[in-house]
Amino acid sequence: EAGMISSNLQNLINSADIGTVFLDRSLRVVLFTPAARSVFNLIPADHGRPLSDITSRLEDNSILKDAKTVLEQLSRLEREIRTTDGRTLLIRLSPYRTEDDRIQGVVISMVDITERKQSEQAIRESEEKYRTLFDTMAEGYALCGIVRDAAGQVIDLNYLDMNRALERQTGFDRRTVIGRYLSDVFTKDNVARFMPVYAGAANSSGPMVTP
Repeated sequence: EAGMISSNLQNLINSADIGTVFLDRSLRVVLFTPAARSVFNLIPADHGRPLSDITSRLEDNSILKDAKTVLEQLSRLEREIRTTDGRTLLIRLSPYRTEDDRIQGVVISMVDITERKQSEQAIRESEEKYRTLFDTMAEGYALCGIVRDAAGQVIDLNYLDMNRALERQTGFDRRTVIGRYLSDVFTKDNVARFMPVYAGAANSSGPMVTP
């Protein structure tokens, strides 16, 4: 039975896609998954060696300091670290607990989040381009959300954004207008005059940008 458990454990370790390194209380390597070798230069003979003797592809070499902190504070630590080959890893360090809740060391897991970070960067760049274009336009524009009643009729608009040109044209400060409703900003007469036009645009196109 012990052999079966050991075999199952080894199969689990070998099939794990997440890079994981188990360290004992002296921060020596106990176990590691094959995926961990994409970060640490580990070989089977490294079992029992101090992690400080193992080279890695991490640009930040404070992993040992983090492991000591986890052992001292018995709490999880998580942060992002770049690698020398251009990847971004989410590194999690947790206390390695036994079934009887004894602390035997530290577990280091590494998840490649490079694609996610690239996507986030692309979104930020897209938002910056939108903001630059929106704020440098000569025409005044406001981006508004549509407020409908229970019957689906447009009854108000909610200011989500406005550009600098509209600030200049109206004298409004977008810091005080964004988040407010059309009915809060304009008089009832103006709302009654504008609303049929805005309602028609909203019903034909959904989200709307109002000049």
